[in-house]
Amino acid sequence: MSDRQAAAAVRARIDWKFLLGLELTDPGCDFSLLSEFRDRNIAGGHPEHVLDVTLDRLLEAGLLKRPGRQRTDSFGASDITCLRTQSPPFTFASIGYSG
Repeated sequence: MSDRQAAAAVRARIDWKFLLGLELTDPGCDFSLLSEFRDRNIAGGHPEHVLDVTLDRLLEAGLLKRPGRQRTDSFGASDITCLRTQSPPFTFASIGYSG
């Protein structure tokens, strides 16, 4: 999915807003912010930091298991959707990432 398509999905799709913890009235962002975020992350010298911290949090919460056999069916996606009602929304600030 391109940055332009992702930004459009955040603006138009309720499920994306829900998973991102946004209000339904949230206007979303310009697609250029996604590439700027990626560029800043890479320039910071630790491009894997956000992924590593996110994976650690998922492991701590018992939502992800150590390497082994992983699910690839659609139930995994619906399980993650259900989690939105059971835990606070994920934000970059919640993992201590300041860009």
